[in-house]
Formats: sequence, C-alpha cells, structure tokens
Amino acid sequence: MASLQILATPTGIVTVRAQPWRLWMRFLMRTHLRDYTPGKQHHEKRRHRKYEAKSMFSLTIGRIHWKIHESSNPLENHILMPHSLFNEVPEDKLKHIIDAQQLHTAYRAAFQEAKRYQGRLNWESANGTEYLVSTRYDYGVRQRKSLGPRSDHTEEILRFHTERSAACRKLLEALTAKLEKQVKINRALRLGNVPPPVTKVLAQIENAGLARKIMTIGTNAMYAYACAASVTFADSIMATQDLDLLWDSRSKLRIASPDPKGLLGVIQRGDPSFMKIEGKPFTLVNNEGYQVDLIKRDEGYQHSEPGQIWANEEDFWAVKVHNMDWLLSAPRFEQIVISTNGGMATMTTVDPRAFGLFKVWLSEQKTRDAAKRRRDSAQATAIFRLIEEWLPQLSFEDIKTIPERIRVRARDI
Repeated sequence: MASLQILATPTGIVTVRAQPWRLWMRFLMRTHLRDYTPGKQHHEKRRHRKYEAKSMFSLTIGRIHWKIHESSNPLENHILMPHSLFNEVPEDKLKHIIDAQQLHTAYRAAFQEAKRYQGRLNWESANGTEYLVSTRYDYGVRQRKSLGPRSDHTEEILRFHTERSAACRKLLEALTAKLEKQVKINRALRLGNVPPPVTKVLAQIENAGLARKIMTIGTNAMYAYACAASVTFADSIMATQDLDLLWDSRSKLRIASPDPKGLLGVIQRGDPSFMKIEGKPFTLVNNEGYQVDLIKRDEGYQHSEPGQIWANEEDFWAVKVHNMDWLLSAPRFEQIVISTNGGMATMTTVDPRAFGLFKVWLSEQKTRDAAKRRRDSAQATAIFRLIEEWLPQLSFEDIKTIPERIRVRARDI
C-alpha cells in the first residue's frame, strides 16, 4: 500500500511526498496541525514535523480529514481537499444545551415519580372489616392489592400517599410548563439538529416503558454520539429519512400494551400521521415521508421468538437482520437529544465503539449497495475520529461482542 509523508513547517507550509508518484508539491495549510503552536521561536528553529498515513487516498490531521483526488493527469493526483468530519458546537450554545438537558432530566424524573403515585387508595369492606386497597394501572395492566385492615399504620399510609401524590402532580405541572417554554427556546436558538419525527417517536417509546427493550440504531444513533461530544457531524453523512429501531426480543416482554393498536398506537401518540405501508409490514411512514423500521435479531432455525412486540393484527412487524446479536450484546449508550423544532427525548442506542465496528463490517459486505457501503465507511471513520478526539475514555478493548477480525480491520482506518 502506498504511503504519504507530510512535512509541516512552522510557517504553515506543508510538503507532501506521495509514493509511487515520486512528485513533490506545496500548499498552504488551511487548518492547524496537532501539537503545533506558531511563534517567532518556531520560525527561527524551522522545525519540521512528520505525519504518515497508510492510505494514499486519505489521511487525518487534527480534526480535518484530507482526501486525495485521483486523476489521469499525474500532476493532479496530489491535490488534497479538506473534508471536516465534525464541527464543535459554539460555546454560546453549549450553556443553553446543558440547561435544556438538565431540565429534561428533571422532568423525566418527576414524570416517573408521579407515575408511582398515580394509583388510587381507598377503603373497602369485606366480612365486616375495612381494608385499604391500592388500585393502579401499570402500563395498561390493572393491579389491585390489599395493604391491610384499617389501623393507625394503614391510615398513615393513606395520608402519606395522598400528600405525596399531590406534591408530585404539582411538581410535574410546574416542570411541564418550564419544558414547554424551553422547547421554544431550543427552537429559537437552533440548539438541535435531530429530525422532529425521531424525538417524537422516542418520547412515546419512553413513556410506554419500552426504552430498555427498543433502541435506536442506524444513522440517527450518531446524533447521540455527537451530542455527547458537543459536536455536529457533516450533513453529507447524516442525511436520512428513516429511523431504525432494534427490538431486543431475546426475553419476554412483561409490559401490557398501553394502546389498542400496540406499538403502532404508541408511535401515533407522538405523530398521528404514521401508518403502515401496503406490502411492507415492517415499516411505518408519516405524511412527510419519514419512515420507522422495526428490526429484530435473526434467531436462526429455532424461530422461537415473536415477530411483534405485542400480538396485534393492526400493529406492524419486526424484520429479521443478520448479526444484530452483536449490537444487542454491546454496552448501551443513553443521551438526551434535541430536534430542530426544539423537542427533546432520551435516545437509547448502542455504544459508539460497537456502532463504528459494525459499520466497518457493513462496508465490506459485497451484496450491499455500493453507495451505502461508502457511506458506512465514512460513518465508521467519523465515529472513530470522534472517539479519539472527544471520547478517549472509551477503549475498544472493552468491546468483545464484535469479532476480533473486524476489530483488527478497524485499526487500519
């Protein structure tokens, strides 16, 4: 494989030597080099720094990815074009984003606490004795439980429940009002870049108690990684019109459907325009053309797992995809994301290291569309650079669910 040698002088002039062409060229750097600090002393010493890349088609210096354009004219084969993999979020926006995320976290905590006390406690008589009975609906399942005969202890339980329930409702109402205001601020300041259908769907999945069973994969997962690192990826690798949801079907779901239409009804609570597509039982589409695909692992010849989250004729199905076990067994990654219309949601996805490695595998599948393979490769490169630059605490040695041959291949990227 050919190599590149980059000799950088303190004046910013870079000399490129490319084999096998054995030609030299000079061009003015448009970005800083890592570990380079300009100054008079450096100009006097005329120090050189050498950078090497294993590929003759691309290399990365700092946060800039340089691409070589190959041409039939040997003099044009050395032109390097800068391609930014990601850009940092401006400092003036970071504070507002952090405030918005903290408010959303407080709101979700209040929402869950209010749900704990949404049940009703009342006295019921049986055989001449009064009993304190708790009645509540937990994700669509009606639950009744006797807390014991009337006594000082059960009366104290009723008093505490009544006071706590009122306090939780009051707190939730206050945070809901603040959250509605924050959504307008998010939109006005353009704090988010996630497509609105994504946050609408994810918010309803979380409300239904499915956040631990359904996670986001595919291109949209990169919004979570970018938000965690306070950067934005280039639009060229982020454009998508579908949301891929991976359902963990390995264990039985113990939550009853909160909607008569199943998962379809849950999603329609966020966007009523979502509907099934004729001939595509695995896909939903809304009136803007945005799609939601439900995916599950291929359990092989056993065929012991259900094809729907809840058995329902009106609901849509999950399509089996090869090697989803790699992602299901990888660590989870959670991040609050903000959409372009200001809405927020908690995105549960796969660890960015596993995501990047899986994209490497996808990019090498000969049966996959060539354009998608190139995009898979670009996304893998972007994720690896992001981890190296902004998430260095994540070690690839901890990702054992992806085969070693793919992890070895990824080291060359």
